[in-house]
Amino acid sequence: MEEHFNAMTLFDCNHVDELEAIYQFDPAWRQNALSCRVILILQQMYNFKFGFILRRETNAIMRPYYSLPFSKSVWLCILGIIMLVTFIFYVVRRWEKSIVGRLECNLIYEFYIAFGVFCQHSLPSPSIFWSQRMAYFFFVIFAYVTNSFYTSNLLSFIVTEKEGEMDIDALAHSNYKLRILENMKLATERRVNSINIQMNEMAKKLTRAQSINLSAGLEAVRKEKTALLCDYPTVYSAIARTFNDEDICELEEVDIFSNVKMYLSVGKQFKYTEQLKMG
Repeated sequence: MEEHFNAMTLFDCNHVDELEAIYQFDPAWRQNALSCRVILILQQMYNFKFGFILRRETNAIMRPYYSLPFSKSVWLCILGIIMLVTFIFYVVRRWEKSIVGRLECNLIYEFYIAFGVFCQHSLPSPSIFWSQRMAYFFFVIFAYVTNSFYTSNLLSFIVTEKEGEMDIDALAHSNYKLRILENMKLATERRVNSINIQMNEMAKKLTRAQSINLSAGLEAVRKEKTALLCDYPTVYSAIARTFNDEDICELEEVDIFSNVKMYLSVGKQFKYTEQLKMG
């Protein structure tokens, strides 16, 4: 799979280092050279899976409420209602047959009707008397309310699980402790010049982060509120050996380049267009 991104810049990215000494005080340079920097970094590092591995804290306050429709007692209750309604429909059908004498009476068909109503796909039910029509009507309303409650809880549960997804900015402003895998060659360069460029929050934290070995790092991720900066292929096999399935499902990856795409296009009227080929 290949992806192409266009970075709109005012300068030729092939000579960005040479031009920096000339244009570093130019506001247009400071605004648009970022795309060149991104391309130069990503051309070599995009396929190198690099980022943080952490264990998200789960909010268990509303979980009991949202999990109510999935409990065993609810399913047994629904099955009992279906059986009871099937029996009632069958008795009413037998009563109609005793009066009219030309109706078919089938217990299995009545079960399919009751089951289909709960699945929002009911079979046709020919009725002669208003009594059975009203019984079907009220049962359909009851099944619709039950189905709506179940669906709304399911969607609420999914939204609750997915809200607040972690990205690199959220991680930088969180209270996670950052640790760096000891075999990672990380160099942080801070430039102080006349325009006094400040490092972002993540860069500041990384300058203070401690290095740690693989086993200790994964143990910190498991038991503490720690985000481990590493290359993913190195830790995958160790995670498979030391984490159980439930713990693995709670792990989350925060790509170090998670927000990079929005920086690749910073304007539409610039002269040069550099293409970045990924994949």
